[in-house]
Amino acid sequence: MIMRTILLLIASLFFGSLQAQFMLSPEVNRAQDLIMDLRFEEAKLLLIKEKKARPKNGMVPYLQSNILFLQSIINSNYVEYEPALDSLEKLIELVEDNAQDTSAMYKYTLAEMHFELGTLHMVFGYNWSSAWVMLDAFSYIKKNAKAPAGFMPHYMANGVLNVAMGSLPGKYKTLASLMGYSGDVQTGLAQLKKATELATGKFSSFHKKAVFIYSYISFFLNPRADFNVWDLQPNYTQSPLLVYAQARIHQERNENEALINLLSSRQKKGRANFYMLDFMLGKAKLNRLDDDADAPLLIFLSEYPGQNNVKAAYRYLSWHYFLRGSYKLSESYRQQAKTQGTTTVGSDKQAVLDVNHNYNIYLLKAQLYFDGGYYQRALDALSIGVNKLDKTEERIEYYYRLGRIYQLSGENVQAIQSYTKLFLYIESENTYVGANAALQLGVIYELLNKKQEANEFYKKALSYNGFPFEDGIHQKAKAGLSRLKSKN
Repeated sequence: MIMRTILLLIASLFFGSLQAQFMLSPEVNRAQDLIMDLRFEEAKLLLIKEKKARPKNGMVPYLQSNILFLQSIINSNYVEYEPALDSLEKLIELVEDNAQDTSAMYKYTLAEMHFELGTLHMVFGYNWSSAWVMLDAFSYIKKNAKAPAGFMPHYMANGVLNVAMGSLPGKYKTLASLMGYSGDVQTGLAQLKKATELATGKFSSFHKKAVFIYSYISFFLNPRADFNVWDLQPNYTQSPLLVYAQARIHQERNENEALINLLSSRQKKGRANFYMLDFMLGKAKLNRLDDDADAPLLIFLSEYPGQNNVKAAYRYLSWHYFLRGSYKLSESYRQQAKTQGTTTVGSDKQAVLDVNHNYNIYLLKAQLYFDGGYYQRALDALSIGVNKLDKTEERIEYYYRLGRIYQLSGENVQAIQSYTKLFLYIESENTYVGANAALQLGVIYELLNKKQEANEFYKKALSYNGFPFEDGIHQKAKAGLSRLKSKN
């Protein structure tokens, strides 16, 4: 009897210490919530307190990794790139020190931390090193396949894996398959949605993260998805990350007034500055041709320490002053768009193309009004400028813009006619306009339940290569093909 008691005591102490290695204490839960609100300094203090109370709790380096990752993504500062990677790798090593722990949380935290490390490699243009690190992340997700049914974080991780593998281009999907990885976009989205539903009770501090990932990915792949962030997280305005997710939804739907209201009233006090929101506010105000559209863009350029979207911001300032007749100032910003920043992201690649062409005031106004959802104003601008199109590229832009306006206005027949005319002028197969026109024709035909035509144009969108935003359009086209396949 005494021996049995001793053995039970030893067992309870041993397994109790394992559990404590990944303990969701009140401090950990509160810190995770604060991190999603970008209240990093408050979160850091809680993690210091947690580390003193439970030195072996692997949730501490995991959440420190979350902070470092988000700071790096927000800043996109190339000077800080190497130190950030070194710090992330050391935090991963701290979690790996718990190697005797075979729990689902151990494997999940390592999966996410490797995913963060791989994402940073990719953001800063190191795609091959990113791929290898991502494989480590996916490996931990696979090792977690037998996680308990109610283990919410695994649904989140496995959902990302399914979406990533399911939307890979064909040549990469074959390679992934040889390495034992496969995925399906629709299955992944269902798992991500399930994660938002399971993020309650002991996993409630994961809820904002789950909502952000699901909102961002699902709406990116299917802009016709009928939901808003507030449907899943009513107090979403406390988190700049969730504000960003909802802002993208407003932006994609061309809900410019709602976008401006959201970004103008966002919470800033005590939060790290999410510079991208200033950039988005400037563009939204430019869509409405506001006199002060330059103010948020100038804030972005003066405070943002990174390089991504810098060319795009200078391009928007050039447009802003051009439309107001300040041609010297417009030209100055046009030249800075050519010389400042980098071309790592699609918006900057597109900016370089835009500033190397002469501005057509009617097409420019039509584009901005369209982006803001002011369709009648956009049509008015096009109708005035239709007889002043001197170049083939201007006619391509005219029919593309006309097609987009008709499409978003629900005039599908006119949209199809406009897109079809556009293809009469396109000679190159490396243009964003051609690829997106094909994608949108796929969307229209899918909406009209004409599966054969939809399939044809989704594949046509995939045939275009070497243009800005290629990855995004290809992912949406593949998601469209996936939807069509699931309907058969």
